[in-house]
Amino acid sequence: MGFLSSLRDLRRQADEIDRTYDPGAQLRQGLAAMQHMRQQLAGQQATAHLATTGTPATATIVGLRQTGGYVNHAPLVEIRLMVTPVDRPPFPATHTGLVPPVYLGQLRPGGTVAVRYSPADPNSVAVVWGQPA
Repeated sequence: MGFLSSLRDLRRQADEIDRTYDPGAQLRQGLAAMQHMRQQLAGQQATAHLATTGTPATATIVGLRQTGGYVNHAPLVEIRLMVTPVDRPPFPATHTGLVPPVYLGQLRPGGTVAVRYSPADPNSVAVVWGQPA
């Protein structure tokens, strides 16, 4: 009777899943996740473009906040900066991005990093990892 009892239990579980399963909700959840990933990718592409075409400057790290996200062991970190351009007064900015593990030692308040920013939108700042500040 153990085998038949297990089959009855399995059938009850399947019936419960059928009652609570909502394919529409599953699709909406999947579409929301895809939209979020598209936005993340667009942000990464914009940051990569800024890191190569932006105006170079040095920035002092004012504060850090780990967001809790990781991609390939690289933490997603929000870095508050005081950007010091050559030709204009310093200004505050925030950069949120992945930090390659090899550069985690550079992240401390008071430390400096090389950045590139958009003169048209000084809030758009990209940290350039591996370049001297």
